[in-house]
Amino acid sequence: MNKFIKIILLALLFSIIKGSSGTLKVKANTGTGGRIELVCPVKGGRIGDPLAFTLRIKLPATALLEPSSLSSMEIRPLKNNGLSLQKNFFSCTFTPFDHIEFASRKSFEIHGVMRFYVPGDFQLAPISLLYRQPESGITTDNQDNDPNEPKVSTLTSNRIKIHIASLQPGGQPAPTLIIPDKEPRFITADLKQSQTRQQLYCLALTLSLMLTLFFAASCYRRRKKELPDKIETPDRLIPDITAALRDAVKLKEVENHWRHLVEIDHLLRRFLLLQENLPDTAIGGRGTAFSEHLTSCLNPQMAARLQQIWSEIDRTVALEIEKYQDFPKLRRDLQLWLKEYSKSTGGRHGF
Repeated sequence: MNKFIKIILLALLFSIIKGSSGTLKVKANTGTGGRIELVCPVKGGRIGDPLAFTLRIKLPATALLEPSSLSSMEIRPLKNNGLSLQKNFFSCTFTPFDHIEFASRKSFEIHGVMRFYVPGDFQLAPISLLYRQPESGITTDNQDNDPNEPKVSTLTSNRIKIHIASLQPGGQPAPTLIIPDKEPRFITADLKQSQTRQQLYCLALTLSLMLTLFFAASCYRRRKKELPDKIETPDRLIPDITAALRDAVKLKEVENHWRHLVEIDHLLRRFLLLQENLPDTAIGGRGTAFSEHLTSCLNPQMAARLQQIWSEIDRTVALEIEKYQDFPKLRRDLQLWLKEYSKSTGGRHGF
């Protein structure tokens, strides 16, 4: 019996030694200078008041912040019993920021506003952020793990106490109805005289409105006789759009190429839309799509050249290229195409 007990004890001791040989050992964080501070200038208010806060984060020089911990960061209020406040009694919004870009910084601030919708005393739970230290490592008794693997460490913020009061302070008495001591004194007047005065006011107002309408109508008729009717027909619009397009294409020195091409694209669409009597629904979409509506109006060679020119315009505008290297060539190609199109339509556009 004693030998059996000894065998069991030896087996337990052997299992304990074997299990402890692979225990994970995490090196202590040797980095200095890292801290996270939660600042709330106003630590109290009434229900629904906006409370601004600032989260100041400073990392060690060699630390790398985890973007996932920054994107999942939240302000969590705690009640006196340590439980979290229900979500419908609290709201918090952060000023929009790029967590990927902020994760590459060593020191930055994040701002936001929080609101409480229930009175009481609360504490803001500490905020934790994960970061890696390249010089620290995770080591084990086994030889398979890499001792230079970065160690994940945590920065934890401070706690802040917040006091929220109700809408009606407890020390003030409840509002009561004020009743005057004496009965109100009514002011009587001559009703007949008052009615007569009101009738005179109405008559004067009616006459003034009639005179105003008569004067406006006479001015309108006189103005209509002096100015001839000008209807903005396509024939009237073509010269103005043609002049604007001609000036835009001839302009050589342009500070921003893609914005200038947007203006040329708009003028060219309006010019061809009016010139070829196309419907207004065809003006939208990319330039290459708009040029497809002109395939039946142009010869194949000119249609193909216009398709190529508009493809370059679409690409430059889509990429927002401010200094396009082939802008002079593109401008000359478009100017040459407009000259040939003007000749094909009688040469009355002056390109």
